[in-house]
Amino acid sequence: MSEANEQRGAAESTYPQAGSVPSTTSTQLTSSEHQPERGISAMARAKFEAEEFVDMVHQLDASTTTLIPEGVVFRGSIDTQGRAAVIVKGTHEGTINAGDMPVYVAPGAKVCGQIQSLNDVYVAGHVASAPNSDDQVCIKTEKRFLLAGTGVVEGDVEYGAVRIYDGVISGRLLPAVSRTFGN
Repeated sequence: MSEANEQRGAAESTYPQAGSVPSTTSTQLTSSEHQPERGISAMARAKFEAEEFVDMVHQLDASTTTLIPEGVVFRGSIDTQGRAAVIVKGTHEGTINAGDMPVYVAPGAKVCGQIQSLNDVYVAGHVASAPNSDDQVCIKTEKRFLLAGTGVVEGDVEYGAVRIYDGVISGRLLPAVSRTFGN
């Protein structure tokens, strides 16, 4: 087998196909057995991580998900206390505290306020800090902050790990050093 075919075979066995259901939960996404191999291109790694997150979102059910549907505007605070993930497909104006559950801002969605999660935050839409807030941090996560190519963030981001696939950030990236969010 040629070296190119061996690498292709390794990549195919490492990365699940789109639409496949991974056998991990959202809290296990960063375990070493699910990390892409080092020789794989950045684009393949980005595609894998985005598909992995989207597959995880598709596994969530109504009892463990707070959804703001497309076309809906929600004003106020959402605090799931770690009992539900948050998926924004419409518009949210206010704070989102997902505890140890992930937050997904879909393409075309808008969040104006602050997102806090001890889990992953995936932004493919638009997130901005509240206009009259003294705190310009609009995203706080102890795990991964993932910014898709369609994502826009206007404000500061505190993160445990960061993955940026194009997208736009007009603010600072601040590594989270064992902070306790929710204060």
